Amino acid sequence: MDENTFFERLKRYSGGSLALTVLSKKYLSAKKTGDHEAFSQDIVKRLGNFRGPLMKIGQFLAMVPDILPEPYVKALSSLQAQAPPMGGLFVKRRLRGELGPHWHRFFKDFNLEPFAAASIGQVHKAQDLKGKTLACKLQYPNMGGIIEADLSQLQLLLTLYEKIGGSLKTQKFFEEIQTYLYEEIDYKNEAQNIEIFQNIFNNDSNVSIPRVVPNLSTDRLLTMSYMKGESLESFSKKPLFLRNRAAKNLFFAWYHPLYSFGYLHGDPHAGNYLFSSKGNITLLDFGCVRKFTPEFIQGTRLLYEALKTNKEDMLVHAYELWGFKSLTKDLIETLTLWATFLYGPLLDNRTRPISETYNGKAGKEVAKKVLKDLKAHGKIELPREFILMDRAAVGMGAAFIKLKAELNWHQLFEHILKSNPVA
Repeated sequence: MDENTFFERLKRYSGGSLALTVLSKKYLSAKKTGDHEAFSQDIVKRLGNFRGPLMKIGQFLAMVPDILPEPYVKALSSLQAQAPPMGGLFVKRRLRGELGPHWHRFFKDFNLEPFAAASIGQVHKAQDLKGKTLACKLQYPNMGGIIEADLSQLQLLLTLYEKIGGSLKTQKFFEEIQTYLYEEIDYKNEAQNIEIFQNIFNNDSNVSIPRVVPNLSTDRLLTMSYMKGESLESFSKKPLFLRNRAAKNLFFAWYHPLYSFGYLHGDPHAGNYLFSSKGNITLLDFGCVRKFTPEFIQGTRLLYEALKTNKEDMLVHAYELWGFKSLTKDLIETLTLWATFLYGPLLDNRTRPISETYNGKAGKEVAKKVLKDLKAHGKIELPREFILMDRAAVGMGAAFIKLKAELNWHQLFEHILKSNPVA
């Protein structure tokens, strides 16, 4: 895309104002100097009205190294604080639209003030007619239209990233975000995901999943059992034995569904799990769940074995199963550098804190070298399935670091693999 076409799109999506002419000039300046801070702040100012999905987009971007310059990621993530809650009268109107004019007859009590707010909706505490406490997630209005507009903005940002000289092709990344943003506003789809995870953990007392109330749920209202628990921040102050138990359960809750059934909870945000006083786990928010192909799961197993045994032919096959194309020796070495960092704690057969080698500082150093090498190869395209897998690994690593857990991560992973052998 040439410069003139790019700026025409930029103006069209943002209203064609004089301010966007200034923004375009700042883009040219940022491209020339490499200083993206001022430009990223202007982006936030222009996109401030597109609040909901951009929060999710910011979380996605933060998980994938160098998909956008860091100031843009921070700027998008900052939009989360800007989403205002729906007022009581508006909540009533929304409930009438979902459950009919006599919606209040389905509840003994309904608190019109939300106790939690998310990017797509807000959550209210209620009681059913028998007095059981419920959590009702009510979607913000017109989310489909907002997502469409936000995706247009995101496409501009990704185009900008590639023009500035980013190391990655972004089309597959865009397609993955697009798929899961639209799935997240389909609460019937989320209800099905919850049922899948309930079946997976049906006989496991260490992992709890909320239960959906079908007759009080629609496309835009999801009513579930209310789940109690402590936050990651709170539980990180517990004694080591409890933090270790919590980390072990969290590890199992995330990776057992993947290697047993091919399902991955794709949103490792700290607000999406709670801890009991004994360190058991409650999983929340099932809008972003991915079903992986058997070939991709086989690739993750094969990559682990290849790194463990240092067999290059297995590495090549693993990357091919993941969907990487045109693999040269140099590209394999570059991908393996990043894979070795991510898999590092799983390859070390001893009890240790995960942060010993896996931490933000080390990750930035590895990412810096990987991205430098990728630029030498020319832009590569990340396979779509790789994106959520990487996001989950980074998010879980951050949780284990926060918990300051000391476990034998190698044995935990080996147990999961051996409990679910390849067919």
